[in-house]
Amino acid sequence: MRIASGALCLVVAATVIGVAAPPSGAVAASVSPVVELNSTYWPTSPLSGSRTGDTTTTTLAAGASPTTGITITSTTGASVTIQPPLDGSGIRVGRYPWISSAETHANEPQVFLGSAGYAGDLDVLDLGSNPDGTFSRFDIVLRGTLDAGDPGLFGEIRYGEPQDASTILPARTIAWPRTPVGSVPIVAAENIHNVSGSAQAVGTAAVAGAAAGDYRVSADGCSGHTLQPGASCSLTIGFSPKGPGPRVAALTIGVGGVTQTVSLSGEAPVGTTALTISGSDFVDGGTSHVFANGPTDIVQVHGDPYRFFTHTPYAPLDPQGATAWFTGPGNVIPTGTHPTASPTQTNYGETVYAFGRGCGDYRGSENVHTFSVGADGSVGQADVDFTQACTDDLGHPMTGHFQWQVRSDSSAPSPVTGLSASGGVVRWTASASTDVTTTIARLVEGDGTAALATSGMPLAAGTATSATLPPLASGVRYTAVVFPVDATGNVGAPAAVAIPGTASPTAPGAPTGVTAVAGDGSATVSFTPPANDGGSPITGYAIIASPGGQQATGASSPIVVRSLPNGAAATFTVQAVNRIGGSAPSAPSNAVTPHAATVRELLPDPGFESGNGGWAPFVVGALTRVTTPTHGGGHALQVAATGAKPTLVGLTQNTAVSQSVAGKVYTASCWVRPTAPGLSVRMEILEYTQNFSSDIHSTLTTVASLSPSAWTKVSVSFAAAKSGERMIPQIYSTNETTATGSIVYDDCSLT
Repeated sequence: MRIASGALCLVVAATVIGVAAPPSGAVAASVSPVVELNSTYWPTSPLSGSRTGDTTTTTLAAGASPTTGITITSTTGASVTIQPPLDGSGIRVGRYPWISSAETHANEPQVFLGSAGYAGDLDVLDLGSNPDGTFSRFDIVLRGTLDAGDPGLFGEIRYGEPQDASTILPARTIAWPRTPVGSVPIVAAENIHNVSGSAQAVGTAAVAGAAAGDYRVSADGCSGHTLQPGASCSLTIGFSPKGPGPRVAALTIGVGGVTQTVSLSGEAPVGTTALTISGSDFVDGGTSHVFANGPTDIVQVHGDPYRFFTHTPYAPLDPQGATAWFTGPGNVIPTGTHPTASPTQTNYGETVYAFGRGCGDYRGSENVHTFSVGADGSVGQADVDFTQACTDDLGHPMTGHFQWQVRSDSSAPSPVTGLSASGGVVRWTASASTDVTTTIARLVEGDGTAALATSGMPLAAGTATSATLPPLASGVRYTAVVFPVDATGNVGAPAAVAIPGTASPTAPGAPTGVTAVAGDGSATVSFTPPANDGGSPITGYAIIASPGGQQATGASSPIVVRSLPNGAAATFTVQAVNRIGGSAPSAPSNAVTPHAATVRELLPDPGFESGNGGWAPFVVGALTRVTTPTHGGGHALQVAATGAKPTLVGLTQNTAVSQSVAGKVYTASCWVRPTAPGLSVRMEILEYTQNFSSDIHSTLTTVASLSPSAWTKVSVSFAAAKSGERMIPQIYSTNETTATGSIVYDDCSLT
């Protein structure tokens, strides 16, 4: 997140921790992307461990912008790709609650971490753009797994964010996946890289905050050390929550006299989550088994109502674990007793298999005490007793009990009231609920939509009823959001307040006056920018064709849309994009039909129907217009040698192109036919200065032993190196004499 230079205050419980401002002139933006990725994969996986990158180890692809996306390559394995939403809205500030590289939704970005897919949430803390629409800065927190027991990667990427010029920390914000109470610690790495030209003393790493006891610093190779120029040190931070719900704290460490602060946030499942099974069935074999949150994590499979599996973080995927699967008609499972069968989308289904054992088909019953589902498809609370048996062995059933976040108190506390912001301080009145144990205040960019108690930047956590704001960057919209949390871990609805004195931008208005002009497989779309930029500079424009959906982006009008089918009519809409998001689409343009390009002939008389067409002898040659043979039309041009010794006998055209265009490809061709066998021909294009003082030769095209009974086409292409020069085609024989016969030329062309 971007804040202005100055002191940063973090309120933890009722304590204020002051973070010293860097000395004047010491704040600079990183010139390379900064990346940290942490893993919950097992140790032998190629995706295990932590990956960091900065300065010489990472590169941001040219042209990165909200509408073109982000590609960071790294020599340390910390490569990240974020593709923009397909609807053209661009990457925006705020939280994307669920994105998956296995699913495509038009309004969500796609994320890839190196070669790994991504399934989790994305919290865009800050974005900024240059006048040409490319990124000037970004700060994005990734949770590539929402649960510690589901192997994935989590971390942060930043670019151009203000920070102390002498020190780079790859993570300024670490958001852990959901981790059960009693779990093995989920570890994140923190490196400190001295990029200054002098030694930097490192102080003691310390964790403070409402949930400081959940975070433990270990493998500390930084505290008390001195980093020489270019040197790095590292430490790890393990997260194992001691209570349910959101868990927030902060890591502080002094480097070179400046206190560096890292936001730490995580969450733990609330209530009791467990699976108990027993019986003489094929799975249990006469034994009871209990799978419970703690060292083991029970995870809901997102998008697959309603499947759960057990897994221990950092352990290989274990066939000795268990999977429970429940379905109901229309994905609704009401309370009561239901007969069950193997799950489908149309019946009450229930299946549990474990230890690599199970049946292909089940029958049984379930007694549902509760089964609540949120709008996003996640199960809020479930309590189900069940009996199941293999259909080919009904005499040996399994009995079981499944609990998911079961708790006696599932009521969220009432929100805080009286939330206000003035004079650089946010104030509120505590929740009226008597069981509230912690109030968490966060500062986010944007309007706070979808923000969590772990989103954005920490302001306060504990019993405080106010928080001091850090200095804020101008032209950026901020919102303070405050969440009450009770002893059970239930989180109340957030109260939000816009911070006065900062801009409150919105998405821009739609462009107007959209017109299109057809090209060859393309269309050039022009438009008038909207009068309303939403209070934030427009960073670019996105154009979508209809039908077909081809897209193009650019910083200003006009923009060319390519890959259009020739012969098919299309219209185009334009969206303006600023750091908040995309505008509504414009009114459609006029319909245009792309068509193959019309090639402009540069020769005045390609077929020699009225003269020599501006061709002159090269080096020698007697030119005669003939009526036979001809390739097309009524005339051709015969060039005869004037001597008995071989020399260059042919044609040159010095006047057709007197003002070249740099980069333009010129193509010359002629149809040729000798009057006798054994003659060869050569063709080239030369680029001359206006006074013929110097030339650039193209690659020659040579055809040997031309057939006197057929016409042969000879052609050559050449891209002009400069503008304003002469492009001169020449075609000639190298072995023609008065005794060998001559060559006839027809239907020459220069385009």
